[in-house]
Amino acid sequence: MIDSSKILEFIKLSGKQAFILFIITSILLFSSEELLNSLGLIEIKKSINTWIGIFWLLSVSLLAAEILHPIYKWCADKIKYLLNLKKHQERLRSLTNDEKLFLSVYIKTNTRTQDAEFSDGTVSGLTIDNIVYRASGMSQYHKVFAYNISTWAFDYLKKNQDCLEMNT
Repeated sequence: MIDSSKILEFIKLSGKQAFILFIITSILLFSSEELLNSLGLIEIKKSINTWIGIFWLLSVSLLAAEILHPIYKWCADKIKYLLNLKKHQERLRSLTNDEKLFLSVYIKTNTRTQDAEFSDGTVSGLTIDNIVYRASGMSQYHKVFAYNISTWAFDYLKKNQDCLEMNT
C-alpha cells in the first residue's frame, strides 16, 4: 500500500523535477510498443499503466502551475499598478489651491526637490497620497525637510499643467 505522506511529499516537486517526470511519463504513455520494447519498458508499462497516467496528470498540473502562476502574478501586479496610477491621477485633478501652489514649484523650476516644514498640513496630505515624499531624514533648522515629487506625479503634471491652474 502507498503511504499518503509520501504522496504529499512527492507533490512538492520543483518545476525541473516535474518536467523530467512529464517527459518520462509521456514517453511511457504515448510511445509506440516498438520503442518501449526496444527500451525494455513494455512490461513495466503494462504493470503500472494506471500509475503512469496519474503521474503524467500530476506533472502536467505542476508544470501548468509553474508557468501560469508567474503570468497571473505579473498581470495582477500590472492591473493593480494601473488602477492605483489612475486613482493617483484623479487625485491630481482635484488638488486644492495650496497643493497646486506647492506642486507648481516643481514644474516651474523643473526640479524634483523643494523644502517644506514637517508640520505643513498641505505637504503632509500630499505625502499621504504618495504625490511627494520626504527625501531625507536630516532636517534644516529642526523642522524643514527636503521633499521630492514622485516620478509618476512629476511626469503627469508636466504633461497636464492644467491641473495646477488656480481655482477662483
